Amino acid sequence: PMHGYGWEAANWLQRPLQIMAAQTLIAYVVEHYGRGELGVLLAALSQHSDWETLVPVVFDHPASELEAGWQVYLGEYYESIR
Repeated sequence: PMHGYGWEAANWLQRPLQIMAAQTLIAYVVEHYGRGELGVLLAALSQHSDWETLVPVVFDHPASELEAGWQVYLGEYYESIR
């Protein structure tokens, strides 16, 4: 299980939303950091217990900065498909 990432508490109703969130995060990472960084992120998941320690190691900035960029990306993405 991916403890610390919210997966362990998910029930079957939450799982589709978590999958959608993961898909958009992957798309954001690939678009803004490159496909190579996605591999680094995935490899580092098992090495960290939470997002706050994982993101700085992989992307060299705080998780809050990645999350802010991801939120902008989501807004632009969903605006483009309306």
